[in-house]
Amino acid sequence: GFISASITVRFHNQVRIAEETRAQMEREKLKSNMLRSISHDFRTPLTGIMGDAGILRESDELDAGVRKELAGEIQEQSVWLMRLMENILNMTKLESEEFEIQKEQEVVDDLIYEAVSHIIGIREKRKFEIKLPSELVVVNVDGKLMVQVLVNLLDNAMKHTKEKGWICVEARYEEGKVWISVKDNGDGIPENMKDKIFDEFVTKSDGKGDRQRGIGLGLAICKAVVNAHGGDIYAENRKEGGAEFRFW
Repeated sequence: GFISASITVRFHNQVRIAEETRAQMEREKLKSNMLRSISHDFRTPLTGIMGDAGILRESDELDAGVRKELAGEIQEQSVWLMRLMENILNMTKLESEEFEIQKEQEVVDDLIYEAVSHIIGIREKRKFEIKLPSELVVVNVDGKLMVQVLVNLLDNAMKHTKEKGWICVEARYEEGKVWISVKDNGDGIPENMKDKIFDEFVTKSDGKGDRQRGIGLGLAICKAVVNAHGGDIYAENRKEGGAEFRFW
């Protein structure tokens, strides 16, 4: 009995050590992937900014139209960098045990319009619609984080729709819940990504260079924020084509 108990204890210790080792290896792998992704995604916009700024500085004969286009590209790349930083910082906060959501009464219309104001080109380069309920709807949320959710969803729709593509953000009140959805007529969600679309570091690349942007934190943050508010978020392909992300 003593020998049997000793062997059992030793076996359990070995299993525990093996599990801890495997968990540590997974954490290290995740950390390595994150750092590699961050390095790549910061390098891309920085290279663009440096190149455009260099052309503006060295070329005195550029006409006003070209200068305006280069300045616009620098602005877009800068916003891209800022969004990357915001997503990284927000995910770090959400994973902290000391983090607390600061809820206040917010008007849904205001949250949506605030998010839209941060998406460059959504009204000029897309067929964009906003559908709001006729009555004023107020929700108890962390306004800054909820705007970030909407920004990420709208930014995601911009990435996966073509020029003049259709994007719609809609809010409705139904059975005691406020639902917000972002729909588009883009390339939709691949079958092999449907079950992991909200996981960290998941991105979709179509093989066309910089169309894949971000380190795959945007949708993960959306889920984390919505869940922290006691709600839920869903993603599916539309019958008409494209994707729909909706949450309550």
